[in-house]
Amino acid sequence: MVKKRTKMFLLHLSAIISILILVPVSAAAQTCRNVVPNHGFQGDQDLEVEIHGKNTHFEQGSTMVSFENPGIDVVNTAVESILLLKVTINIADNAPLGRGNITVTTLSEGQVVIEEILCDDVPTEPQENHTFDVRESAASVVLGVGDGAGDLCSEDNPVTISLENDTIVSTVQMDICTEGSFLTHQNDSCSTTGRTEGFTCKTNDRGNGCVNVMVTDFSQEPKLIEAGVGPIFILNYGVSGDAPSGECRSLEIENEIVADSDGDPFQATLTSGEFCFGGSSCSSSSSSSSSSSSSSSSSSGLPDTTTTTVAPVPGTTTTTIDLPPPSDTTTTTTIGTPPPVPTTTTTVKASFLWPLAYERLWGADRETNLSLLRSFRDDVLLKDKSGRQYVHLLYSNSLEIVTILLQDRYLNDEVKEITDGLLPNISAVLEGDKTSLSEEQAERIEALLKYSEEKETSSRLKKAVKKIRSDFDKGIIFKYFGILIK
Repeated sequence: MVKKRTKMFLLHLSAIISILILVPVSAAAQTCRNVVPNHGFQGDQDLEVEIHGKNTHFEQGSTMVSFENPGIDVVNTAVESILLLKVTINIADNAPLGRGNITVTTLSEGQVVIEEILCDDVPTEPQENHTFDVRESAASVVLGVGDGAGDLCSEDNPVTISLENDTIVSTVQMDICTEGSFLTHQNDSCSTTGRTEGFTCKTNDRGNGCVNVMVTDFSQEPKLIEAGVGPIFILNYGVSGDAPSGECRSLEIENEIVADSDGDPFQATLTSGEFCFGGSSCSSSSSSSSSSSSSSSSSSGLPDTTTTTVAPVPGTTTTTIDLPPPSDTTTTTTIGTPPPVPTTTTTVKASFLWPLAYERLWGADRETNLSLLRSFRDDVLLKDKSGRQYVHLLYSNSLEIVTILLQDRYLNDEVKEITDGLLPNISAVLEGDKTSLSEEQAERIEALLKYSEEKETSSRLKKAVKKIRSDFDKGIIFKYFGILIK
């Protein structure tokens, strides 16, 4: 058994998997660290709410919880530890909307109050972290895939994806899957519509007939998809030469996330479409095309010249580019070249994408896991100089990291499995207990770092990952904690 001390180990991994949100914590003697979830919907039944304390002494049978919100009934209070309560509540259908305080009271055997906490009594933190918000019944949305058709070896065959929503939507992400590998797409094969004008549509091939699509606005003031019905993006497919002509394949939506302006997901109803294959074989089409081209050659024997002109943008210069011919045909393309544009720097907010990543990582457990990770960041990492440097590396690359997590399913799955395995270790460290990791865990973390470093990313992110991996290999991140590697 080799003892490797690491104060930076869990810190470092937390930066790589990108799941920390910077929230300062008050130094009050006894406080509510977090309330998760911090909201519920009218009509919710048996909703479990966790109350995480700091310097508290919760005790089963002696600690009681009350909600200021009218219409909330406490069904059960379970004390998991002196620092954690799990409270089951019911919210009435007509409960008033809005935030309310939470009071946690612990009595002695003689029914004397020995500890009473008002959860919003943390002046240095946002109130929403420690109060409970009753919201209107959760809205639902409908996502639908339209039908498509294309001949063998054809390109740019459109399939329209539509959204029906009765409230605003910030981001839509999904996998569109079909049986077999007869449909192809390019990275630029997705386009937005009038409902999503100004948004970015990104695609990523998942393999096994699936393509992931994310539609969102990366600007500093993100646009929203207004309530309504209609197309939100168009995906252009190519058809392979071995597709079964005369047959159709279904187009199904999987792993969908439709989020509101706070990043909370809606319940989505899905409708599928289908894509039908037609036309003759590729070789027949190519032969016909070749014959047509040959017969159109000039009598002089000179190759045909095809000129494609794109209207210049007003105020631009015009450049003519001769492209190498595919055979004995010369192609000349005239395009408008925009004049130089002054370079500007825009600070892009990534915070609205993180809830989507958290939802994909943990689903219903996201608030519980985030609360634990935030506590580790606030109470351990940010109190150490090296820890603050690693957290800075995360935040300075936040947008790129969250985009990669949402696009790379393998990375997402590895992050989830590794983090789930580390949560007990993080909890033990916060409780002041000793803990240990297996050699298998250490090797898996090393593999994750290696994969992240080799992935195509910006030079800044690649440099950050390289530094973290180097520190990992040298044992620098094992410097402080007494964590054993078995």
